Amino acid sequence: MDQKTRLFSGGLKQFINVRDQFCRTPYCGGRIQHLDHVVQSARGGATRAENASSRCAWCNATKEAPGWEESPIPGDRHTLRVTTSSRHVHTSTAPRMPGTDYYRVHPVSAPPPRRRQ
Repeated sequence: MDQKTRLFSGGLKQFINVRDQFCRTPYCGGRIQHLDHVVQSARGGATRAENASSRCAWCNATKEAPGWEESPIPGDRHTLRVTTSSRHVHTSTAPRMPGTDYYRVHPVSAPPPRRRQ
């Protein structure tokens, strides 16, 4: 996936929409209308899944307010640390991927290669 572009497109766009499912701003849950960089590309943020979040139009505009800060938190599921203009700190964790609860799918490591005898 091309990291030199600022737009989320193709398979990356589809993945982010499936991963996030709704607006990732804490306490919103609105319909996805925009894909946005968590760390803005103007500040060196890469166009990658780890640095992407889905937003409704209102929250996408709100996150540009002075004092609003966001950063990704490493982990199993995509999580953001959001500091609002009023300095309140929240986290937003992406919901489980569709089907993982129903089928009890968990990441597993690959089995060791078989030795020939």
